[in-house]
Amino acid sequence: MSNLKGLWSWPAFFAFLWFSFSFFRFYFFFSFLFFFCLSFCAFISIYFFLSLYDLFLSISLSVFLTIFCRHLSLYFVLASFFFRFLYVVLSALRR
Repeated sequence: MSNLKGLWSWPAFFAFLWFSFSFFRFYFFFSFLFFFCLSFCAFISIYFFLSLYDLFLSISLSVFLTIFCRHLSLYFVLASFFFRFLYVVLSALRR
């Protein structure tokens, strides 16, 4: 350690260590804070857009179901007429 005596004095060496650790602690803290805020904003925006997409899907599904259920009885009537017509045609062809 005698070769360090010419370049460093021990108080300056400890001051350099304290400064470097405090600088890196400062740097890591603010970089962590920056990336945490960035990831939090990304999470909030993704959650917001997915909730909008979910809302759009639920609205479109409910609109489709109301239209379909409104005309469901009409579809059953048309299907019964179609099968009745098919039965009449097939029974006429069989004779």
